[in-house]
Amino acid sequence: MLNLDEYDPFDLEGPPPPEGWTPGGVPVPAPVVAASLEIDSVAAKALYSVWSGERITIVDSPPGAGKTLTVVTVVAHLAQRSALRIIVATPTRAQAMSMVWRLTEQMPASKVIMAMSGVSKLDLPTGVLLQQGGGPGDPGFVEVRTLASCQGIGRTPDADLMVIDEAYQSTYAAAAIAASRSDQVLLVGDPGQIGPVVTADTMAWEQMSLAPHRRAPEAFAKIGSPTRLSLSSTWRLGQQAAAAIAPLYRFGFTSSRPERAIVGLNEIEPLLVPVAENPYDPAVLGAVAEQAAALSEATLLLGGDHPEEVQMTPEDVAVVVSHNAQVSGVMGQLHMLGVRGVEVGTADRLQGGEWHAVVALDPFVGHEEASPHSLAPGRLCVMASRHRTHLSWMHDGAWAKRIADGEMSATVAKQCLTVRQLLCA
Repeated sequence: MLNLDEYDPFDLEGPPPPEGWTPGGVPVPAPVVAASLEIDSVAAKALYSVWSGERITIVDSPPGAGKTLTVVTVVAHLAQRSALRIIVATPTRAQAMSMVWRLTEQMPASKVIMAMSGVSKLDLPTGVLLQQGGGPGDPGFVEVRTLASCQGIGRTPDADLMVIDEAYQSTYAAAAIAASRSDQVLLVGDPGQIGPVVTADTMAWEQMSLAPHRRAPEAFAKIGSPTRLSLSSTWRLGQQAAAAIAPLYRFGFTSSRPERAIVGLNEIEPLLVPVAENPYDPAVLGAVAEQAAALSEATLLLGGDHPEEVQMTPEDVAVVVSHNAQVSGVMGQLHMLGVRGVEVGTADRLQGGEWHAVVALDPFVGHEEASPHSLAPGRLCVMASRHRTHLSWMHDGAWAKRIADGEMSATVAKQCLTVRQLLCA
């Protein structure tokens, strides 16, 4: 063991400083380095693809599989080992802010640039540059910005590599413009998510393989022969939920979630609500609120060698519905029950979030016929995958008839039917 009094910090060929050594009483922060790569891991393969010059690399991910960690790890290695000019673009401002914080876990904050207006340095990790210094023109720096900021005349930035996180939330048109002056592009995202909202009439583009309204990775996958990878394990969902949403994905995956459960409940519990004439029936929304209130007082059991019981709180619970009016109705019911802190929102708003317990109301409830909105596979996937421990799937039992009577493609019908059969098993 080295003697602290004998350690010479100016001896560059000597041993590294011992743990706890502080010159002049000032702690020396540990160097920030990129996470180690496992052989044959998706991160390692994506890094190799970019390093070897592959023009397009696509990484698909199931919910809760660590796609952002994959992005950060690849980017951190490239920034610290190569001379590439790197930009990381995200569909939303919140995602950009989260990306900056995650990057500083694996690379020096002084090499990260937040290129977004309306941000205070007080909101950023210490050392992150705010629209100044370095930039994508300087190797070793990583610039984070929104996709929208990369579009428009004179705004598309130059980069060796454009990385698009949550890429399935972007249209091909938006991503193609953003990456139009980049030599390589890496797209990472969850194909099961709800895609971007397109308000224009898309009928004229439907037969185009590179249609501007398609989700970015789906179109980029048709350009040349890109490298396509997929994460094979979810750390959020248990095996029951992983199996339930598996029919919505083109690749297989399993659960690697640590053992945990709500005491007395399975991971997925199907619960019947009254048959209603419309989606806003007070009896239905009241049943949803009551279930959320009950879960907010439940006991969480964390497994492992030393099992631990933890008392749940309302902040550990979320309610996912499909209409904004249902959000107001459920919040009103929770208020009458005296419950504060439960997150209530539509699947579109809550995608990307996760809670220990989730109450999800089947989009079919209150509808006589299946609509494109209630049939959307992305909405179904998001609703069934926001939980870390437990999902209460609330339905009225009429989903099989609606699917049988509905006008939809055979693929969508099979997906809707199979997933609901597994959720209600």
